[in-house]
Amino acid sequence: MRMGKLEISFYGPFVGMLDRDPVEIYAPRCAGHYGYIFTTEDELPLDHDINQGMNRIYEFTKHGIQPNTSMIVPVNAAKQLSPPSGFRLSGDLSRAWFRVRLPRPKRAVGIKADPVQVKGTNAPSGVSYSTALRLIYDYDMDQPDLELTVGGSVVLRTTLQDYSAPSPTTTSKFDITVRLVGPFLFDAGHDDARECFKATARLFQLGNVELDWQLDYPKAAEFYGRPGGDCGSPQLVLL
Repeated sequence: MRMGKLEISFYGPFVGMLDRDPVEIYAPRCAGHYGYIFTTEDELPLDHDINQGMNRIYEFTKHGIQPNTSMIVPVNAAKQLSPPSGFRLSGDLSRAWFRVRLPRPKRAVGIKADPVQVKGTNAPSGVSYSTALRLIYDYDMDQPDLELTVGGSVVLRTTLQDYSAPSPTTTSKFDITVRLVGPFLFDAGHDDARECFKATARLFQLGNVELDWQLDYPKAAEFYGRPGGDCGSPQLVLL
């Protein structure tokens, strides 16, 4: 067994439920947003189902990920936005397009922090939060074959590659990227990010009360907006 690393990065307005094993990443029901997964060799749209909602589960069933029986080590934890104490995931299946189920990672890294404040009930006082999440695993590099399933059916069968390595025997890291992209190439005034964050917050409830958080951007950031398919809405991560 040759040990290396697998890094799976989630870009877009995802919700990371890392307080369980396996962990689950939810795609909130953001209007006009679509999911995709990219490996070194293949890519696949992560189709959503209006009827299944969050019960549409993508899962890695064949891989070289090594079990982590310890706690997840958070990196840049101060940049990771979490719901207030007492709020739980909604039981309304329609509030997410789908979810991705994964083994517990070794580390969870908040990346792509954006200057923004959060307003609402028990909102934190920070001024910058992560808009993407990277999960890091110990990985058996002698098992590059990977399968992704939905409901027991294989939807992606691929072989991971590390083209930066001089030879297959020196491979030390694999990468996978998952994106939830929006319909706009330029999000003027962060309007798409604001709406996505409302959909993200609605995934959490305290009893029958929905989380009422909203985004408040600095004037300079609001003027420039954000180019590209990633709306830049902060993620909610429960560790």
